[in-house]
Amino acid sequence: MLLSFWHHMHGTDVKDLNVYAKGAQTGKQQTIAHLSGPWSVQSDSKKPIFGQDGDWWNEHQVEFTSTEPFRVSDLQQRGGINAN
Repeated sequence: MLLSFWHHMHGTDVKDLNVYAKGAQTGKQQTIAHLSGPWSVQSDSKKPIFGQDGDWWNEHQVEFTSTEPFRVSDLQQRGGINAN
């Protein structure tokens, strides 16, 4: 399976972005992406998308497998405080 998502991880308060897949039947959670910030340069893998404020968004793709239906969730850490 290929998951594609866009992220904006710029600034001094940015720490981590973790993306998880949680099995609908077993409840087992697996980390499918871990990004550490801040990102101070544009990604050169694809053309970035620019927001109204001029900042750019980067696309990230990750391949993973699952033997059951799943739900994708994320956890961001900013400035030492966790946010869901």
